Amino acid sequence: MIVLRTSRLLAIGLFVSLFGARASADAFSLEVPVNCTLGTECFVQNYFDHAPGEDAVDYNCGPLVYDEHDGTDFRTRTLSEMRAGVEVLAAASGLVVGIRNTMEDVLVGDIGRDALEGRDAGNGVRIDHGNGWVTQYAHMMKGSITVEVGQQVKAGDVLGLIGLSGNTAFPHLHLSVSHNDIDVDPFTGSTETYQCGEPTEPLWSTAAQAALGYVSGGPLQAGFADVAAEYRAAREGAYDAFTLETDSDALVFWAEFFGVLEGDRIRLELKFPDDFDTITDTVTMDRNRAQQFNFVGRRLPTTGWPAGT
Repeated sequence: MIVLRTSRLLAIGLFVSLFGARASADAFSLEVPVNCTLGTECFVQNYFDHAPGEDAVDYNCGPLVYDEHDGTDFRTRTLSEMRAGVEVLAAASGLVVGIRNTMEDVLVGDIGRDALEGRDAGNGVRIDHGNGWVTQYAHMMKGSITVEVGQQVKAGDVLGLIGLSGNTAFPHLHLSVSHNDIDVDPFTGSTETYQCGEPTEPLWSTAAQAALGYVSGGPLQAGFADVAAEYRAAREGAYDAFTLETDSDALVFWAEFFGVLEGDRIRLELKFPDDFDTITDTVTMDRNRAQQFNFVGRRLPTTGWPAGT
């Protein structure tokens, strides 16, 4: 059983007095740039930062953001799902004006940011939509890009696949939008900070807005293993084929979450048949975490594993 507290009292004491400048949309609108079901197969991990200074706040006055983040991050649940292939789509029609397609898909923590030599965006595509509008698609999979510079694309055309290239700690597409070289949040149409609750003028189409409802956090994946579970192995799909055998050394239940906030409680419970045993673990978050991995379990009992569900 996975329980993530869903009743949150957000007490974010951040109010800014400047109203964000609105970019003139000129009938410019965006479609969802990933070919996956949002909320189940993929999620928005980070939004555009609207807080001045060192603080960070997303368009919904929430914490799914980090300081100076200038785009929207669409993540897959796991590395194995990324490697199976999740298509990146053109969010609007336009002209391809730049690509990069040769960087390796590797966690930045494994190689260090210095190894990127300033190529933090990794592999990607840049599209000019006219009237000053440009979109950029970053962290795409090496060798997956299917378009060329000078090619005209339509909204929904496949550009390549979500990847792990550049400065990234999880598989995702970073979509940035700019108007006359000024970054714009597609969820607000704003180029600057704005006051929480101020009316917005989203750039998303009606269909895209319906698919992009704000999700403040939740479970990414969960499963079982016969060892002390590790988040990296779980993301790689190492436990996907697990089957409990009568002589398995241990039974471990693990789960990974995103968008966990300070004060949230994660409670994992492993309940055995016929009241043989119940193992629980509750963790209270001491700070906001973009990702969180927990597990609970026990070793093989001397009497063997009980039969049942």
